[in-house]
Amino acid sequence: MRKELKGRGASEGIAFGAVWFPAKGISKIAEGYKKEDAQREHEKLDSAVKRTAERMNSLADNARKRGETAQADVLEAHAMIVEDPLILEAADKLIEEGSGAQDAIMQAAEEQAKCLAAIDDEYLKERAVDVRQAAHEVATELCGGNREAIPEGKVIIAGVDVEPAQIAAVPKEQLSGIILCGGTSLGHACILARERGIPAVSLNETAFSELSAGIEVLVDGSCGAVIVEPSAEEIKKAEKTAVSEEALHGPAVMRDGAEVTLRANVGNAEEAVESQKKGASGIGLFRSEFLFIGRDSLPDEEEQYEAYKKAVEACGKAPCIIRTLDVGGDKKLPAFPIPKEDNPFLGVRGIRAELRNESVLRTQLRALLRAAACGHCAVMLPMVTNPSEIDRVKVIAGEELMALKEEGKEAVLPNFGAMIETPAAAVCAENIAKHAGFFSIGTNDLAQYTLAADRTNEAVADIGDALHPAVLRLIKHTIEAANAAGIPVTICGEIASDALAAPILAAMGRVALSMGAGSLSRVRSALKKVSTEEAGEKLEKALSLEDAKAVREFLK
Repeated sequence: MRKELKGRGASEGIAFGAVWFPAKGISKIAEGYKKEDAQREHEKLDSAVKRTAERMNSLADNARKRGETAQADVLEAHAMIVEDPLILEAADKLIEEGSGAQDAIMQAAEEQAKCLAAIDDEYLKERAVDVRQAAHEVATELCGGNREAIPEGKVIIAGVDVEPAQIAAVPKEQLSGIILCGGTSLGHACILARERGIPAVSLNETAFSELSAGIEVLVDGSCGAVIVEPSAEEIKKAEKTAVSEEALHGPAVMRDGAEVTLRANVGNAEEAVESQKKGASGIGLFRSEFLFIGRDSLPDEEEQYEAYKKAVEACGKAPCIIRTLDVGGDKKLPAFPIPKEDNPFLGVRGIRAELRNESVLRTQLRALLRAAACGHCAVMLPMVTNPSEIDRVKVIAGEELMALKEEGKEAVLPNFGAMIETPAAAVCAENIAKHAGFFSIGTNDLAQYTLAADRTNEAVADIGDALHPAVLRLIKHTIEAANAAGIPVTICGEIASDALAAPILAAMGRVALSMGAGSLSRVRSALKKVSTEEAGEKLEKALSLEDAKAVREFLK
């Protein structure tokens, strides 16, 4: 019987398939585990850990070859968790106390996961899920590694903790969508879904319990709904929508012929290359921190230069906007320690952290100045609140340019722009525009600071919606300030990939939209259906509404 389950969209798009609960298989496998003496259990655990890490790294290598860099990074992180000495030492102790290796690794991981989950930081709470998932993989290996067979046909993975290895194991042409029970957009399943362009929806526990294995469903990530046992007409319409989205390439053109520039958000050079093949007009956000993540030492100038150069060259004449290292808040790097803060989101982060660690900034700027000599490179400074921060970076860049030329290295000064992420920066955009060469609007942080709603906290996810009229007004004011100053402006937050929001954002002025490559076709399609005049009328109405919920309902 047809049933519609309402939830929250985690990755846009619509897809059809049969529900599969891969995580449920471990309980059946574990029933056949036979415990032996302590020495043998230690040996079995060591062997299982080694095989699991090798499997994770192999899956990561394959993902990287396919251009799925985010998935590769997640799998490599899980491989590191599998070999975490703190967890393994705790597991060994439990074995000595009489536990079997399978129970020991699960218990040891659970203790660490509970510690992470208790920390008042939603990013770390999500990492507790990673710890449990990594232990689950080791436990499965201990039980013989006989993982549940993937069903035939189109698959919709469903679970409380959908594991990266489970996503990686399903052939790309077979995996249609993901249904989660709870969680936030920072969960790795959501991140991987967005990278692959796979629809995903998060349901609450009550709605999720309505699902059963093998049942056919439609997953609509754009509306945040799951339709159980959809009609033949609904399935046909969904398939037609998916095909039309895949076929869209080239410039985004609104119904009256107005063009909107679409760029891509990427984490490395490989993603930059792939995004241009999918029709992006340059890079709106290159997250340079991905070069620094998961390592004990900082990347040197040469390593950074090669990565930036490849991304810049991939864009041809289109701009490649590279954000300098953005740490602090929910982004923590072992090689870039920041003292513990009571409220890190309001502390030393972004450009503040860089200017306090000038040697790191100088190394990165040297690499960027050299990359700028290879094409259209622009440098974005994160978390700017005062024009003096931009001026200081320009002075440092000038000093490093002179040093590079004295060394005989080719380098040029790129255009330096400000990332507008706080209400203060948005309100004073006219002043910042006098010092910046361009603006990039980071709507994720702008929304959380404007609405006092932590963007990583599931409990206030609805409150922190960037479609709130207050946030829309700040975005519009920033775009108008940039247009008046004659400098380019790009929106690179999650709202840019929202097909509902794209037309009214385009109506705010001369602005480019930047998003994950998987969302490019969907946004093109949404813009094509609306004229500039209609989008302007919708924008005017949206700005007059009371909250984000009302805006979403109106735009639907």
